[in-house]
Amino acid sequence: DALDDIFDRTRIATWSMRNQVTIETYNLQSRVQEFTDIIVQTTRQDMNYSINKHSIANYFGLFAYKVIKPSTGFVLNLDTDVIVMANLEALWKHIDYSCLFQWATNGGFVLFNLEREDEIWQHLREFDNI
Repeated sequence: DALDDIFDRTRIATWSMRNQVTIETYNLQSRVQEFTDIIVQTTRQDMNYSINKHSIANYFGLFAYKVIKPSTGFVLNLDTDVIVMANLEALWKHIDYSCLFQWATNGGFVLFNLEREDEIWQHLREFDNI
């Protein structure tokens, strides 16, 4: 289990939370080529150009709906350097259900609406030049 490995490496023995939390990890290595092809087809850019600006991992949140059941609703995608120092429960009270996604100013904290995430790619395909 991926979390067991993290606990072993970090030597975290236990933790406690007020509310039940589900943490899921996914190995997307087998899907990198598929996702790369979608990015190249949609943006019409050479992936070498895009990779120089962003790693493929920067795009993984945009493919969450292909990995996690869209019926899950909203998913919070955090960069690995984000530190959560407060209860996130209030966040769920401020969701704008009309949005495809909501984000912090730097993009390292994105709330995706999985039921509508494929619309992001549809909108991108509509642009002549990205």
